[in-house]
Amino acid sequence: LPPRKAEAVAGATFAKADVDGDAGLSWLECQFAVMMMVENRWKSMVAAIFDDMDKNADGRISRREVLAAQRRRNDDPSGPSSGLLPQILDGFVAADWDMDGYLDHREVAGLVDRLLT
Repeated sequence: LPPRKAEAVAGATFAKADVDGDAGLSWLECQFAVMMMVENRWKSMVAAIFDDMDKNADGRISRREVLAAQRRRNDDPSGPSSGLLPQILDGFVAADWDMDGYLDHREVAGLVDRLLT
């Protein structure tokens, strides 16, 4: 980020975290701010992986789309789902909790959570 934008973002983040408005962050306010940043990043990462793989935008990922993502990964290893794709392929059946042959947002989030923890 350019310096001015980074400063504006930092100021807005601090103001949001300073719940009691005392112009300082308590330990609890700091913990809350970090948890919110991690949660937002987590949601963004899952959304990027899902969108990268759900090429027909029907809100679910088929095995065919997972295999197509694997082929794209071979061509461009820097895509959003590239780092976790082998594990997603291996875990497709286990992640398909409702056994409908597709992964929805909830199932992808659960799979990514298991892979990262």
